[in-house]
Amino acid sequence: PIAVCQNIIIQLDNSGNATIVATDIDGGSTDDIAITDYAIDIDTFDCSNVGTPVDVTLTVTDANNQIDSCIASVTVTLQAEPTATNCWDDYQFNTTSCTWENIGTQDTEPTATNCWDDYQFNTTSCTWVNI
Repeated sequence: PIAVCQNIIIQLDNSGNATIVATDIDGGSTDDIAITDYAIDIDTFDCSNVGTPVDVTLTVTDANNQIDSCIASVTVTLQAEPTATNCWDDYQFNTTSCTWENIGTQDTEPTATNCWDDYQFNTTSCTWVNI
């Protein structure tokens, strides 16, 4: 067989993990009879793999138990930052848990000093307004 690899980019899921299978990095391996097995040496990735491409070896085996291998570069990227739903949302990536965390909080409603004070939260300005 002739092993042919292709480099790929994968994204971590919301739990900070990603998995690939051999066909993800197979770039069109061939054989004059038939390839009976595709195997890779690394199939799981996590936050520690972000930033440095990982070399993954693809090994193909044909019907006569002949093998060939190639190496693909797997680049791991962070999961997408969540979309803010509130004006105070502030997502920061936590490299320990490998997840996005919302560290933003809504300001506390001011204490009324007059009996007519009526504070309402303005989502446009992201502030409390006395109306």
